[in-house]
Amino acid sequence: MAAGTVPFAAFALLAGVWGDRLPRQKVMLASDLVRFAVQLVVGLLLLTQNAEIWMLAALAAVYGTADAFFQPALSGLMPQVVSPPRLLQANALRGLTMSTGLMLGPALAGVLVAWPGQVRRSWSTRPRSR
Repeated sequence: MAAGTVPFAAFALLAGVWGDRLPRQKVMLASDLVRFAVQLVVGLLLLTQNAEIWMLAALAAVYGTADAFFQPALSGLMPQVVSPPRLLQANALRGLTMSTGLMLGPALAGVLVAWPGQVRRSWSTRPRSR
């Protein structure tokens, strides 16, 4: 957590300035591409069982830095795509969906990781028919 949060906090102010000065869509797209690449590399490292803690921490730092650029650009983009009377509702909906995803995503991931092991265990403990 810290490996991703510390770079996010360190770059948030700078990223906010860039998000205001550069085209927001391009900042968000570049951030998404970096975050996609990080997730791809983490997945490959884990699947090939070559992941080490320092690698995952470094990749989390890169992800946190990219996320620091994405979030301010997203916040600045909202007033451009939503009419002023609906802006409060749009920001509330965005916050709700992000919070829900942050809670349900890891829970679903835990279920998906644990479930195949439970299925395998239940099959191995069944009595065999003759």
